[in-house]
Amino acid sequence: MRLTDKDILLLKLAVSVLIVFLMVRFLIMPGIEAYQENKLEGQELDASIEEMQTAIDEIPGLEQEIEVRKGELTNISAKYYERMENRQVDELLTGLALKSGLFPVSLSIGEAQAEIPNAYIYGRNSKETVDDAAENTSAAEAKKETGEADNPEDEEGTSQAGLSAGGYIQTVNCTMVLQGSSDQVYQFMDDIAHNYPAIQIRTMHVNERTYLDTEWNLVEQPEVSFELSVYMYDSIS
Repeated sequence: MRLTDKDILLLKLAVSVLIVFLMVRFLIMPGIEAYQENKLEGQELDASIEEMQTAIDEIPGLEQEIEVRKGELTNISAKYYERMENRQVDELLTGLALKSGLFPVSLSIGEAQAEIPNAYIYGRNSKETVDDAAENTSAAEAKKETGEADNPEDEEGTSQAGLSAGGYIQTVNCTMVLQGSSDQVYQFMDDIAHNYPAIQIRTMHVNERTYLDTEWNLVEQPEVSFELSVYMYDSIS
């Protein structure tokens, strides 16, 4: 079969179109895509550089704010004790008891825990109020274990309060039994209330005890059991 001039022209035209298509598809288009990708990466890199530069420019202000916050924290911590060992807590509480003329019978010191001071519980009958609070706490813990909650916002606020301590405020719960007269007990309580804001009397129980004095005479004297909380501050981590 012999090709005519028209067939040859059409064949050349088809080959030219095919060559142009292949060049556009495999040479020009990949180059355009690579250019667009590089342009986007360049824009992202410029944005990152601007953010880093902004953060660098804000460093002096942040350092100044940190110093201000540290000063505020120091002022807030002034009424608390620096973290103490059990021996130092023993000396502090025993010294307060002896200062009021009381005789320390026993002292139990718990482990330091990272928590902020709790509010006092008020009620007509402190024992009933404390028992009710303990029952409510147990019920809340049971609901928490089963996945139920009366008010999620309250739980969130409680967790945020715990986080706000951040391990900085340390609480040591102590149980102390003292012997002495009623006036001495009142003096001990007044001394703590007015002069030691970092010590809180959580509960108090009074029992009348009968003892023999040095001359073998029967003496009735109250024995008072205190539950105390000593608040300390730890170093900033």
